[in-house]
Amino acid sequence: MFRTLTFAWSRCVIRAKDNSPLLQHFCYSTPPSCRLMSGASDADHEDFFRYTGGRWLWNESMQLRNRYKRFDVAELQRIAARSVGSRTCSCMIKLAEGGSNKVFRLTMDDGTTAIARIPHPNMGPPFKTTASEVATMDFVRLLMV
Repeated sequence: MFRTLTFAWSRCVIRAKDNSPLLQHFCYSTPPSCRLMSGASDADHEDFFRYTGGRWLWNESMQLRNRYKRFDVAELQRIAARSVGSRTCSCMIKLAEGGSNKVFRLTMDDGTTAIARIPHPNMGPPFKTTASEVATMDFVRLLMV
């Protein structure tokens, strides 16, 4: 059993002191609590698998197929809980989605959170894309010391 959140998109405008718009972007807000789901099936997780981050002006059906990634949600939750020393995952939301991957926040039963990244199939071999990101994070960590 786990809970999932739904998002409500809204338009946000950040203004300067003279009330002129400095930055205009879209942001999301979440309802105050997760929606409880028990015995969820793959159909209940379809938004986790589909690309929901935008639209294309050309060949949209092919672009969506290239970014569709089915994965075992229960197994991801189990591995995430084990990796942070928790018993179970109680809440999972899709935080963001770009051209390269989907990013999820998993909240555990003890309040610990974990971030999971699922690469889109069109990005090449997952080992190489993940190795590249790890190398970049190590390089940045070295520079920050």
